[in-house]
This record gives sequence, C-alpha cells and structure tokens, in this order.
Amino acid sequence: MEFLEFRSYPLNNIIEIQRKCRNLENYELALMFVPDKDNFTSTPKSDPYPILKREFIKVMLPSQATEDSTLRSGFNNNTGNNLLLQILGKLGYCPWQLKNMPGKAEAQAFLGLDIGRKEGVAVGVAACVVSPQGRVIGWFPATFQAHRETFDISALRNIIFELIHLYEQKYQTLLNHLIIHRDGNFQADELDLLDELTPELKEAGIQKIDMVEILKSGYPRAGQWNEQLQKWENPRRGWAWTISDTEVAVMTTGQTEMKGAPNFVPRPIIVRRRRGDTRIGTLAAQVYWLSEMHVGSTQTIRLPITTYLPDKAAESALEGLLPTGLQIGGKLPL
Repeated sequence: MEFLEFRSYPLNNIIEIQRKCRNLENYELALMFVPDKDNFTSTPKSDPYPILKREFIKVMLPSQATEDSTLRSGFNNNTGNNLLLQILGKLGYCPWQLKNMPGKAEAQAFLGLDIGRKEGVAVGVAACVVSPQGRVIGWFPATFQAHRETFDISALRNIIFELIHLYEQKYQTLLNHLIIHRDGNFQADELDLLDELTPELKEAGIQKIDMVEILKSGYPRAGQWNEQLQKWENPRRGWAWTISDTEVAVMTTGQTEMKGAPNFVPRPIIVRRRRGDTRIGTLAAQVYWLSEMHVGSTQTIRLPITTYLPDKAAESALEGLLPTGLQIGGKLPL
C-alpha cells in the first residue's frame, strides 16, 4: 500500500477531477486542499469539493478538506489540533470518553434521531447509536422519496433494529434500556410510529424506552445576576433549571464559549421527556455530558452528539456527500 501520494487537479473540469480520483481502493485517508467555498456562491457547480467528496464516498474513503484561506493564514495550535481531531474522528478513533454517565446503571445505549423535512414532507432520516461512555458505535443515514407524506414504519424499524443489533454485537450483551434523542419536536406521526414499534422492541428484550426531545430554539436566553457589580452576566455552562415535570433547560455553552460582541448571550437547550419514566434531571444531565463528547473539535457544541451528528449526516446524505445505509466502526460524519 502506498504511504503517501500527491495528486493535483484542475478547476472547472469535472471529468478531469474525477479522473484524478481513480484507483483509490488501497488508501485509508484523503486530504483535500480546495478553494474557499465563498468563491463559488454564484457558480456552485464549479466547486471542486462536492465532486471530490462524492468520488471518495464511492470507495468509502474518509476525507478531510482544508480551504485555501486556512492554508494561507499559517499554522497555529488551534487549527492544527482541530484538523487532527477531525481526521481522528473520521478514521473512527475516540480521543476521549466519559468515565461516569448519569444513570449509567440503567442507560445502556443512546439512539439519536434526526428526520429531515422539506416543504412539510419527510425526505430523509439519520440515526446514530452511542454508548454510555459517549462513543459512537455506528450511524445510519437514509433518504426517502420526496412525494411521501412521511416515511413508512419498515424504514424506521430497519434503522433502529440495525443499530440495536450493532450495539449487542459489539458488547456481547442484550440491550434492555434504550434512550432515544430526537433533534427538535417529535411530529405526531413519528410518535405514532415509535409507539407502534414499542411492543416489538419489548418482545426483543428492550424493557425500558425513554423518548426525549432536544430543542435548540424558541426559548429565552439565560443570564446570571452579579450582586456585587449589580449587572447581568453570562452564566457558565453546566447550569440547569426545571421548567416542568418533563422539561429542563440546560446550559451546554456559557460565558467562556461566547465569542464576538460583548452582548452575545448563550442560549440554553431544552430537554423534554415524551415517553418513559426516567427522571427528567437524569435525562438532562446525560444530554449535557453528551454535548461534551464532540471529538472532532476542541470547541464546545450546544447539542449532544446524539442529535448533532445525525443532523449533519442527514443534511450531507441528502446532498450526496455521505453514504447511506449502516456505517460501522464509529467513523464519524464530521
């Protein structure tokens, strides 16, 4: 196997770019150096990135892109660390993991679910299964015909059961407690489908199921009153407060993550239990720690990886920039 090979490609020539992507089967990683995406706002078909990306997908080759402006800005530790973490994540490595997950005595696996809709029609779904240590075990993006009003239950069943099987195969144990995280609100038809699947899941040995919504918009921002200075300040991340018996607001970002104007204020996310009986405080604490498990960057993200990764995967898969179907081994769609 070749250790390193350089291939230059021309711009504005799709066929020639594709020719440069032949015979890639024996490689483990592709590094792309591409012009800035902003250069192709008015001519997106000339952007070489999606052309290269789709060619790498054909042979399931992990790839990492670096834009021209990043190269010209020179090396710094932050850029270098994030580039390295992106590459490690795409190769399936996990640079850190959680030692203690709240509720770990019960929670065995988290299944993140994102359902993409366009003009009110379900057009795609992506899911990933995550261990209590915050490690991604596998993920599954899929697309559907746009004329359907929703996806059928067999598609959802296949995705969920494939990921459950993957978990049990890896850990050689039966799964009896599953927590499902939904990016945004569950639609009525989605809850109906999951309720219809619940008896079948319980017959398979999964005796406890929690269904949780992760809401990132529609709620007020948060502030901390400084009694000494008599002014409002941004709180630190990790703060949480109860909204109702089934809802908790969680600060997954805070004062140290706010960059830009001094009046930028962090926004909490809302954790809402829709099915199940696990304490809402426990569910919210799990969401917080899963937001610390984005291993592709040193920068903190607002969302837990259970919804952050499926959201990225669903969007990229619909654009043809990720493979569909079950992906094993934790190679992340970063």
